[in-house]
Amino acid sequence: MLNICICEEDIQCVESVKKQLLGILENVPYVVTVFNDLDSMQQAMMDLQMNYDIMIFGIQFGNRTSLKLIESINERYPNIQIIIMSKYIGMLLNVYDVECCYFIYKEELGKRLPKAIAKARKNLELFPRFITIKQGKEHIIIRASDIVYIEHLAKKCTIHTLTDEIEIISTLKDLEDYLDPDHFFHTHKSYIVNSDHIKKVTLAKIEVANDIVLPVSRNYRQSIRSFIELHTKPEK
Repeated sequence: MLNICICEEDIQCVESVKKQLLGILENVPYVVTVFNDLDSMQQAMMDLQMNYDIMIFGIQFGNRTSLKLIESINERYPNIQIIIMSKYIGMLLNVYDVECCYFIYKEELGKRLPKAIAKARKNLELFPRFITIKQGKEHIIIRASDIVYIEHLAKKCTIHTLTDEIEIISTLKDLEDYLDPDHFFHTHKSYIVNSDHIKKVTLAKIEVANDIVLPVSRNYRQSIRSFIELHTKPEK
């Protein structure tokens, strides 16, 4: 299931995009979420409701632009494919400040959107969106971005997602082979955390989604230091 988000204040433009998606993704299952203002989009990001594969952004929202928000999404969710639209061709120069897979001049929406979606889908194939784990005769499919952390105890691993807990017989080492090392790392010999869901961090503990606090052991403090350095903006 392809999860698409449209963030655009022009209602007619939103409807045009949705109509075109029906043809572009005729044989592909997908869902669409729409935001018509930056504040509600920002709130969704704060609430960790960012399980999108493709996000289609308008740039202009009154006297504001979406570029700062897109920059934040780039930083926290680098696998999300961003498509940017504008009715001003000159805005292309501003797009260089963020990561996006395609820029669409709105006058060419019908011509460019199919190409943008095709490029986004191709990029998504390079990143593992789901992990499949064999458990007895069953195969458990889990969306990688939904995993908050994984806990190992007594020869079993519990995969904690945003909404569920899945217990399997496995070692953490075996599960690591399924996970993107750019997003998942150890905080302790018994815990692996998804960096996309970290809310607060010190060298002694980490708070993740759902207000869960996980320990940081001495052996893994360097990973935490690297995370803090990567996500701390220098003071001006």
